Amino acid sequence: MQHVTVSDGRVQWVDVARGVGITLVVLGHVLRGLHDAGLIGDGPVFARVDAAIYLFHMPLFFALSGMFFERGMLRRGIWKSIPPRIESLLYPILVWSYVLALSKIVAGSAASTPVGSWWDVLMYPFPPKDIFWFLWAMFAIQTIASFAVALRPDRVGYGLLLAASCALCLIVPLETWPYLVGVVVEFLPYFALGLLLNFLGREPVNSAWLLAVSIGAFGLAEAALFVFPDVSGTVYLVLRMLATVGVLGALSWIGSRQLSSNALGFVAYFGASSMAIYVMHTIVTSFVRTMLLRLGVDALTVHIVVATALGILIPCAALWIIDRLNVRRLVGLGRTPGTLTRTDAGVTAHHSRA
Repeated sequence: MQHVTVSDGRVQWVDVARGVGITLVVLGHVLRGLHDAGLIGDGPVFARVDAAIYLFHMPLFFALSGMFFERGMLRRGIWKSIPPRIESLLYPILVWSYVLALSKIVAGSAASTPVGSWWDVLMYPFPPKDIFWFLWAMFAIQTIASFAVALRPDRVGYGLLLAASCALCLIVPLETWPYLVGVVVEFLPYFALGLLLNFLGREPVNSAWLLAVSIGAFGLAEAALFVFPDVSGTVYLVLRMLATVGVLGALSWIGSRQLSSNALGFVAYFGASSMAIYVMHTIVTSFVRTMLLRLGVDALTVHIVVATALGILIPCAALWIIDRLNVRRLVGLGRTPGTLTRTDAGVTAHHSRA
């Protein structure tokens, strides 16, 4: 039986999965930034690629968090789990919202969404905005889930939570909720899905036929969205679930192999650095896009490749420097992986990063 490989307190295949996810996050934001800048038109190619990425990449992070949430929450308890959750999810919103707001002040009119005044900078984290909706939603969802997990439900209980959260999405349209409530309602089903599939954290997919089923489920969901791009409601929710389950199964198989290839090792490294990449990448990609345009470079391929690569590599380099200075916790990027114990594997290292 294939078992989870753990290194420095990290579950190997989860880092690979998060590496794939964070790469798609950066790519998605690069494409949308180029679209907003007028370098990509409103044609069907952009719409299809954008829809294909956003179908599953954020649900993947919530599902991964749910998969490793139960053990850590039961070990700490409801109330003792709140302070580390605040440190790992709300504190980074405060720190990196100010960093982002200051970068917008420096960029001036070149910023895609300029900040008007220093008062706007001061109030920028309140409420969370830009990319920080994700950290807020994860905090709220984990807090809600902690009360459900404290009841120690069996798999049927998690199935009921999944069904109830899906029903809430469908009964009350997401666009009718206030934004910061809507993102919680939208992504709660995928966290519940992770709770239901938490066995994958211990025993990832290990058979060729399950891998084939996983790839088939993912491919079917993406193909259906490609053919019917305007689906919504129940159908879209089903496709999102299908794609998320499929990508989880496939990545658990791929990522739980030994990291014999350099490419897979790099992906795992990006996954281990995903929090830093997430909070820094929009600053980097916006700067790269502005600089390339000022240099007269308008080739779409160059923009996509350079901005995506630097949007990943520069935050990784910054994290390396932060670790050398031993200030990772101070700047809201969590504990250094080497300080985690094996007991914490998949809990502290993975429960809250995106």
